[in-house]
Amino acid sequence: MDVYYTLYGGGNGDGWVSLFVYPANITITEEVANVGQSIVSGMSGHRVGRPAEIGAPPSGVEEGWFEGAIEGKQIVTGYRVVRIGDWFIKARVSVPIGADEAVLKRVGAALTAIDFAPSNLKTTDVAKAAAQ
Repeated sequence: MDVYYTLYGGGNGDGWVSLFVYPANITITEEVANVGQSIVSGMSGHRVGRPAEIGAPPSGVEEGWFEGAIEGKQIVTGYRVVRIGDWFIKARVSVPIGADEAVLKRVGAALTAIDFAPSNLKTTDVAKAAAQ
């Protein structure tokens, strides 16, 4: 499953957030390495620190932040991922470099609103829903 969110459109100088839920058939350590490598190679990027406007992830949630370019646009992109049972929940956010502080705050608020440890998530329910 993939959900995409942007308030003003990523191509219009706004940030965007993609939320993914997918089967976890590798360890969280392997997933973190794969995600980081994919981002670096996909955007000719390099690791950076988390933007100051974006708060720390919840306990147990892994994250990584990068700068690079996608389709010629310079961006900061980051991800957060957690494994719950047989599933990964991952959010990826991207913000154009040079975007004003309000854009970073909106993306940070959207990222903070994601429940990376839903107490009502039952992996059997997710598996049933995915099969339908």
